[in-house]
Amino acid sequence: MKMNLLMILCFSILVLQKTPLITKEFVSKLKSIATWEVEDYENSIFKGWTLEEAKNMLSKHYELPMADHQKSYNGSVIESQLPDNFDPRDKFGACIHPIRDQGKCGSCWAFGMSEVLSDRFCIAKKDVILSPQVLVSCDKDNNACNGGYLSHAFNYATNSGLVLDSCFPYVSANFYVPPCPTSCPGTGAWVTYKCAPGSVFEGQDNNFKMNELYTNGPIENCFQLYQDFFSYKSGIYYHTTGGLVGGHCTKTLGWGIDSGTGLHYWLVANSWGTLWGMNGFFKIKQADCGIDNWGYGCTPLIK
Repeated sequence: MKMNLLMILCFSILVLQKTPLITKEFVSKLKSIATWEVEDYENSIFKGWTLEEAKNMLSKHYELPMADHQKSYNGSVIESQLPDNFDPRDKFGACIHPIRDQGKCGSCWAFGMSEVLSDRFCIAKKDVILSPQVLVSCDKDNNACNGGYLSHAFNYATNSGLVLDSCFPYVSANFYVPPCPTSCPGTGAWVTYKCAPGSVFEGQDNNFKMNELYTNGPIENCFQLYQDFFSYKSGIYYHTTGGLVGGHCTKTLGWGIDSGTGLHYWLVANSWGTLWGMNGFFKIKQADCGIDNWGYGCTPLIK
């Protein structure tokens, strides 16, 4: 019995190693049914990838929403005052930092967290680019290139803090994870940037999240990622066809309502480089793929 189970497991792994993530036939089918723009197969950055490679670059761990992180919004902007469309680059300018690339490592959780905190520090008048590598290498409550929990990542940012990207540059694109250092492998001093104690929130209510985005800057979201998402080029994505590949965490920036279809969407920054999607950004239909279930952020600790 044990030998049969082992054989089944080995066969399943072998199939994953050989199964293509996308094919010409899959892209052709997707183009015939999706209302969002699909990337041509020949131009896709995922051409030639296997399903196993795609699974490895996604987060294998992301938790259900946790009630103890819920906070009610007590800011000055009420729902009726929020615009129908909000792009934070118009309000916060260069504080919405450029698109990054996680490579084949399942470190999306670390990129989303470090980018959210970087942007929020900048909005709070301290412009920094923080290191996702310090989370990958040093946050022992998470799993480096095998994914992470946002609650653990934000706890690390509160208790230990992140260092500058120049201090500990990203080197894990191909699954190499160096040990956690005690001084900068890069340049500068080991200076940490933290979330203010007690400020971490997880908002599931969309009005709460929109208030946070409008007032304090980006938040980190996770969602279920399906095969068709890899072929996204532009428009408002919603799951159309293809199986579930894994979980993915990103930096949510703003929102909007499409004038043609009336669809409500989130504006999001991915961490797959600028050759994917809309120069690295995408729009996703609100509530699709479970994206409304998460919304993590914190207040930067300004010293």
